[in-house]
Formats: sequence, structure tokens, C-alpha cells
Amino acid sequence: MAKSPLYIDSLAFRAPLEKSRGVSLLFITLIWTRVLIISMIFLFPMLRSKGQSQPVVFEWQQCYGGSDWEGGDRLIKTSAGYLISGSTYSNDGQVTGYHGGGDFWLVWTDSMGNYLFSKCYGGSSSESGSYILPNSNNEFVIFGGTYSNNWNITGNHGDGDYWIGRIERLFKIHIEIRLTINRIIDRWINAIPDSGNLS
Repeated sequence: MAKSPLYIDSLAFRAPLEKSRGVSLLFITLIWTRVLIISMIFLFPMLRSKGQSQPVVFEWQQCYGGSDWEGGDRLIKTSAGYLISGSTYSNDGQVTGYHGGGDFWLVWTDSMGNYLFSKCYGGSSSESGSYILPNSNNEFVIFGGTYSNNWNITGNHGDGDYWIGRIERLFKIHIEIRLTINRIIDRWINAIPDSGNLS
């Protein structure tokens, strides 16, 4: 009879201990389950895409500019190709007519991105953030910020101003002439026989 209370006491002592171990195991199991689920959510797609990734192949790519910094702000698809508006700090390469301090720079390309013509707009101080919009007359309006008050920029109120201007027809006419000349040259080259002699 004396052993019975001792046995009951040991059960009473073991029961809370086993209960706390069960809660701890359940808690640990839940944590590891969450870790595994999160790992599968984030790691599985990465591993899967690594195995299936293909190298990027461009149909074509081009670079435009000079020896200093150029940046593009907007690209518009036109009937002749693309018109890119941006800024430039160069005065060489494809950049001509640079006014100094950073100019608005427009680049016109054909449909394959081949450089056709470009023009700088601005003054001797800084211009930046050029944005271009087509208007209903098949011409373009360019606007951005300027610190200049000379060359293409007039009426600056002091320090930095907004500037807006319509691109003159000469720009568009120059492009049309250049495209026509390129088409004539292409036809002439295609007309040359394989022997290289014109008959």
C-alpha cells in the first residue's frame, strides 16, 4: 500500500512534462512546416526558371550619341521609324549643333533603328527632361526644363523654366529627303548583278 501513492505521484509528475513536450513538438513542427512552405513558394520558381531560362536574343539593337552622356526620355513610333527624345552632353559622334551645358536631343531612326538624323535644341545652360508629343498636323511638340536664355530658348524668367516648342517642318522634310535617298540607294544596290558590273 505504501508504494501506491509514490506511483500516483510519479504519474502526476510525468503527465505535465509529457504534455509540455507535446506542445513543444507541435510548435516546432508548425514552424518547420511554415519554413518549408515559404521556401517552396520562393525558391521553387527560381530553381525552375534557372533550368528553363533562355538567353535574350534581340532582333536588333543600336546605340546613339557621342563621347559624353546621353539619356533617352521618350520614344515614338512614326510611319518612317522611331523618334527618340532625350538629352545630351556630347559635341561629337552623332551629336551636332550642341549649344553647351546639356541640350534636348532628338534622334530619328528608320524601322530597324538605323540612325537617320538628329538635332539639338537648347541654349548655353542646361536643358533636361525632354518629352515629345505628336500633334494633329503630323508635327511634334517638345517640352522640358531649361536654365538657358539664348540660342533656341528665349523669354526665360530667371533660373529654371519650363520650355515648349514645336519642331519646325525642316526637320521632317530633312528626314523625308534622307529616307527617299536611302530607298533610291537600296534599289540601285539591289539592281547590281552578282558580277558587280552595271550594264
